[in-house]
Amino acid sequence: MIGITGSSGYLGGRIVRSVAAMRSGQPLVAMTRRLDKDPELERFADEVRQADFAELESLNRAFHGVHTLLIVSVEGPDEERIRLHRNALEGALACGVRRILYTSFFDVDPNSPSSVARVHRMMEADLIASGVDWVVLRDGPYADNFAKRVAEAARQDGIFRMAAGEARLPFIGRADLSEAAAAAVLSERSQVAWRLSGAELLSCADLCAIFSETLGLAVRYRAISDEEQMADLQRQGLRADLIERRIAYGRAIREGYMTALTDDFQTLVGRAPARVRDLLPTLDLNLGGQARQHGIPASKVRTS
Repeated sequence: MIGITGSSGYLGGRIVRSVAAMRSGQPLVAMTRRLDKDPELERFADEVRQADFAELESLNRAFHGVHTLLIVSVEGPDEERIRLHRNALEGALACGVRRILYTSFFDVDPNSPSSVARVHRMMEADLIASGVDWVVLRDGPYADNFAKRVAEAARQDGIFRMAAGEARLPFIGRADLSEAAAAAVLSERSQVAWRLSGAELLSCADLCAIFSETLGLAVRYRAISDEEQMADLQRQGLRADLIERRIAYGRAIREGYMTALTDDFQTLVGRAPARVRDLLPTLDLNLGGQARQHGIPASKVRTS
């Protein structure tokens, strides 16, 4: 039996759908904190169970009978994420789960200034020390997230501001990461950490240029300082811990902790990941009105 947590989330939901399409008869359990959040899960999974990482009793029920479990990492303050991930791992071990996969991040370097790197590094260490068969999926920077922020800048003043310097990143789409996760779930390989990069290294300036060329809305990149980034995030009303995380993330980008390309996606999936210029038109970037004003064909812009 295969279990996937976070199944009503954007990444977890896509993984469930990918596993459902690729499996060969294995029972599939979709797990979600809120059973009412995604009623369509029943179309893809044999069973839908509640799994709240903060409620150990729900994990005992959710993980019962599961052989292979994919733990999709949660969002939230760093210390809470660490606690919840450990709860999930301990619950899985208590239920006798034999093989555990975890969606980690591209940067887990102990020297990285990023708190995100620390959160995932700690979970990886716990998982590897647990004694079960393990697989770590180190997801590259989400092209989807960066594209949405560039789109927001295009809708405002046409300037995408970030304290990322001139660093080049291996952007990869969530759709590709979902397919890679499904392939890893269904594979027999364990004791492996897959570092999942996109097809190319792009700077934020490159990303803006591709966005402008592909979608027809002019936007350019302006590298800013940490102090300017902090002031901008404060104006947006972000929580202090999120601001600190964003600043540290930018430092990690500038210092090269995410500047790498690997063949791991190709090895897992059997094809190259999508290039950013091909991915952008498939994303919901809320550009319908602007696209029409600029004469972009409807076929090139997803609006819902």
